Amino acid sequence: MKKLTATLMAVIFVSGISAQINRYGTPLSKSYSMQDIQAADYNWCITKDKFGAIYFGNDENMVIRYDGTAWSKITVGKNKPTIVRALGSDDRGIVYVGGPDEFGFIAPDSTGTRKYFSVSQNLNTNNVIDITNSDDSLHRGKEGGSDYIIGDIFSLLVNDSKVYFLSSRSLSVYNSVTGSVSFINLRKLGFRQSIRLYSVNGKTILADNIKGLFEIRNDKLTELQGGGFFSHKMCLAILREDANNIIIATHENGVFRYNFLDGSVDSSFIEKGSLKRLTESKIYCGLRLQSGEVIFGTLRDGIFVFNSPGIYAEGIIHCIEARILKNFVNYYQITIFFKILTSRQCIILHA
Repeated sequence: MKKLTATLMAVIFVSGISAQINRYGTPLSKSYSMQDIQAADYNWCITKDKFGAIYFGNDENMVIRYDGTAWSKITVGKNKPTIVRALGSDDRGIVYVGGPDEFGFIAPDSTGTRKYFSVSQNLNTNNVIDITNSDDSLHRGKEGGSDYIIGDIFSLLVNDSKVYFLSSRSLSVYNSVTGSVSFINLRKLGFRQSIRLYSVNGKTILADNIKGLFEIRNDKLTELQGGGFFSHKMCLAILREDANNIIIATHENGVFRYNFLDGSVDSSFIEKGSLKRLTESKIYCGLRLQSGEVIFGTLRDGIFVFNSPGIYAEGIIHCIEARILKNFVNYYQITIFFKILTSRQCIILHA
């Protein structure tokens, strides 16, 4: 996975965009240099807590927090420095953190100060439960994770009281109520390049570059009907379309509509020229706005916006009008990692 580098760490746009992108023109923005933040130049991920504060996962053993007014830093590994590559938050305001052989959470301590609490550093082979399932053997509830290796966590997903931390070696499952940890040994099941987790249409989906798409259900990995179509494709964005369909964007193999009911896959809903341009730009991430537009961030050509219902009808595609932003992304040959904040309708563009 590529990391995000920046001379500008964050560009914050504030605008009335609840209906359309750039409806009211180019929004106001403010940028912050890494010297302002006093952190490393590389940031991997971003999330927002229930209070509206934004968190950035940094290369220099820290999570950077911005509350709309001030920046602060939260150290992750005091005795074992790490890189923060995955972030997520729950409905209580707890922020979960993942990195190389490390995972835990940020929460207020007894004084009300936000602090990082490591879960992984308190684990041993006797307090991790192996819940790996396979067609040939069932060892649910096997005590003692002798084969447990956390690995390099690149993705995490919060699902009620369960928090999933994904590496190419293991899927670690932390129960935030009981504090227990269980794991699925992905290597034992033949997975080698599991990179991202998604929650869409009530399903928790694991995307593996080699094997395709799988649903995590009852602590078992089950291949989605037709999920094998996405084998040897890097699925870097999965977005809801309706109750039965999702949009799946791959890194360099195109964008598809996938149907959960019959496993059918279709790419004809996007005009061929637009699809070709988007595919050649190498998609890295994506999201759907509340107003219906779909946005894709790419490595080669900045941000693309599909107008709704244009994505399903004419498939008209255009770049965001801020030419300077597009040039900035092209210059660094990186993606823009972005989030839409529903509380104030801000776009955080993080490069």
